Amino acid sequence: VLTISLIMFSYLTNLSSVGVVVLYLHDFSDVFCYFCRTTLNLEIPKVLRVIPAISLFLNWSYVRLYVFGKCIYLLGNFSTTKHPSNIHMVVLWYFLVILFFMHAFWIAQIGRRLVSFKFVDIGKVKKSKEN
Repeated sequence: VLTISLIMFSYLTNLSSVGVVVLYLHDFSDVFCYFCRTTLNLEIPKVLRVIPAISLFLNWSYVRLYVFGKCIYLLGNFSTTKHPSNIHMVVLWYFLVILFFMHAFWIAQIGRRLVSFKFVDIGKVKKSKEN
């Protein structure tokens, strides 16, 4: 909902370049998400299911935290120096910051699930089937 609101607000305020950047960053990293979902639902060895999850975690960390964070910083720097009285830029920047913190939350959740998925079998005794 927040992403759609951000994109609509950017188009309504004639700041569509911000909406395009948000769409591009989300679409690029969603490819890894769908690949990870596909491999998790297949009956393949656990190692082959962990590799796409690690690539998802690394991609999201880079694209949605580093690249997106840099875009937010540049927009905030631009809006305060060039257009300090433009309320649309300020509202758009706050939307972007909230979205950034949502990305950080989801990346933490992916990392937590990845660690529990990778190390969940350590220490457990496998039951053998008796005839």
